[in-house]
Amino acid sequence: MNLGTVMPTLEPVVVVAEEFTEQATVSDWPARLALVALVAGLIALALWGMRRGWQGRVARHGSMAEPSAFDAPASSGVLGLYLGTSISGDWLDRVAVHELGVRSRASFHLVDGGVGIRRDGSRSFLIPASAVRGVRTDRGVAGTVRGKDSVIVGVAQCLALVPGVSRSGATISAGLFLGMERELAARFGFLLAIPAVFASGLFSLPDAFAPVGEGMAASGAQLLVSTVIAFVVGFAAVAWFLRFLVRHSMYWFVGYRIVLGVVVLVLLSTGVVAAS
Repeated sequence: MNLGTVMPTLEPVVVVAEEFTEQATVSDWPARLALVALVAGLIALALWGMRRGWQGRVARHGSMAEPSAFDAPASSGVLGLYLGTSISGDWLDRVAVHELGVRSRASFHLVDGGVGIRRDGSRSFLIPASAVRGVRTDRGVAGTVRGKDSVIVGVAQCLALVPGVSRSGATISAGLFLGMERELAARFGFLLAIPAVFASGLFSLPDAFAPVGEGMAASGAQLLVSTVIAFVVGFAAVAWFLRFLVRHSMYWFVGYRIVLGVVVLVLLSTGVVAAS
């Protein structure tokens, strides 16, 4: 028997696999670069605003009288650290003239004329006895967040991962529990939002140009306009909120949230609105 007639001829089959790399097409580069430039411009604008704010503070404090000079041996006083001088009633308004806002090592002296502060490398001065209203100790520093407290407030910010928890509410509440002033707690809470919001915005930037859902596409001009509007409205809201906290308590916000929560529960229980 001829095996060749029974069994088919086996020929080697060679499969050539070509490496296929799919590359997404990048479109609308000018709009992307313009949006990145806008974000960088907003950061530069914020830094410029901080510089202008300090210059305005210097101009506002320019009429303040220079304190009396003081000189005494450092060994005759109590050694410590001079942090700064702020305006009474507004602990975040640090005095920016006469070197009173410069942090330095110092020695503190109780003399007949008042309290003398001898500073290393900066101007020493005397606080007259007639200007002393009181002396107290505190766990914090006026207008400053300590390292340990900043970590606790940062951890509290993570509570915003729970649905329904306000990021600002969590950070401000944590700051108040730590004994911060209302305005300082709010300002620090908003400052903590800058890296988180900025990073999330950069992470979601490609989705703005290539949205997954229909009807969500936006042109570069629309994104630029919406970014500017969001910046202006957010800046105005934060500025108003900080001024509000200087003169009012946080209980206003507690009250409206309780009232709103009761209204929502009533609407859900009566079937007026349905939970989705």
